[in-house]
Amino acid sequence: MSVEELNLLIDTDCLNPRLIALIKDGQILKSQAYIQNNHLIPGAIRRHLGEGVTLSVRALHETNPAIAAFCRQLADELGHPTQANCYLTPSGHQGFAHHWDPHITVIIQISGKKTWDLYAPMIPDPVYPQLAWTTVGFTDTQRQYLESHDPDYSITLLPGDVLWIPRGWIHNPYAPEAGAEPSLHLTIGIVQRTFHWVATRLLEEAIHDPRFRRALPPCGAIPAPEKLGETWELLASWFGSLDLTQAAADLDAATDPDLGLALPAARSAPSGLVTFPAATSLGD
Repeated sequence: MSVEELNLLIDTDCLNPRLIALIKDGQILKSQAYIQNNHLIPGAIRRHLGEGVTLSVRALHETNPAIAAFCRQLADELGHPTQANCYLTPSGHQGFAHHWDPHITVIIQISGKKTWDLYAPMIPDPVYPQLAWTTVGFTDTQRQYLESHDPDYSITLLPGDVLWIPRGWIHNPYAPEAGAEPSLHLTIGIVQRTFHWVATRLLEEAIHDPRFRRALPPCGAIPAPEKLGETWELLASWFGSLDLTQAAADLDAATDPDLGLALPAARSAPSGLVTFPAATSLGD
């Protein structure tokens, strides 16, 4: 995805309106500002860019052949699904402000400059959707902290630079130097599969055991501790009877169709990855 390619799509109104978003100062613009009758309003994207709005083009792992191939290769090597978006931000402006992602974020700077202020996580290893920033947000105390403290890291990316942001690290990106070249970067999201993911997928199979489909006695007939104890014994029995080889094969074949990600064809443990310091907890 080059600047020239993206500019051509913008100026010919050939972007897919279902796969774009416009963002300014941390807020997503309502689609009515640039879409009418499911079509782009002619010239609207360029006009908004002139007003300092960031253009986000989503799902490039599904629509751009070169990026799709890269995401599939990365998914194969890491063993985790991937996704790709790009962001075009006019210089001197900002799209999303402070936020975190429930996945690893790899930033590839294509043109212009972008500065990334990074803060240690307030929620260690968040997952989607329960602990995503869009679900949880910041408390007033946390937001005041971010606005009053210097970041743990502040990194300005130039064309060709790559930044790896671990899951949960808070980032505040902006394009510095008003009047300079707009910033264009590619964001690769690496959606790490977790022990919770494994447990969830395994428990989905428990529905095929008729013991799990039995109704509980009427409310209050059995004290809660006894209900939990019986459930625990049932789970232990069921897990103990699993064919681990078959269960592992089923997990390897598992997909996440609701996320629309580039999925790994094979899994291998990543090694030699750069790590950041431990997460930081902040108040409420």
